[in-house]
Amino acid sequence: MTTYAKIENGKLITAKNEPIEVLEEKGFLSFDEILVAKYFAGLAYIQNGELIEDIEKIANQEQQAKILALQTQIDEFDKKRIRAGFEPAIKDGISGQTWLEYYTLQIQDLRLQIAAL
Repeated sequence: MTTYAKIENGKLITAKNEPIEVLEEKGFLSFDEILVAKYFAGLAYIQNGELIEDIEKIANQEQQAKILALQTQIDEFDKKRIRAGFEPAIKDGISGQTWLEYYTLQIQDLRLQIAAL
């Protein structure tokens, strides 16, 4: 989808709902709707009269989302690990690994993934 907007005084001004011909006469141009949304979310900026994605901010936001998702997984495993500590049971009869050990290893792996980000 497209959004009609124009750049005035270093700011993006979106158009009101008017016919395209009228908007073009007023100097409005078509922009990608997603890029305009990123601008208003602080993830794009205006440079030399052009709307440009801020790749650094987007990457940082994606990294923070990954960290949050991994932390959520850690919290879930931690709840299971607490329960496993009170209800000792063998997960793998061959290796003798308990559920507590299994959950602890999962949490350690997730923490390593977070540290790598």
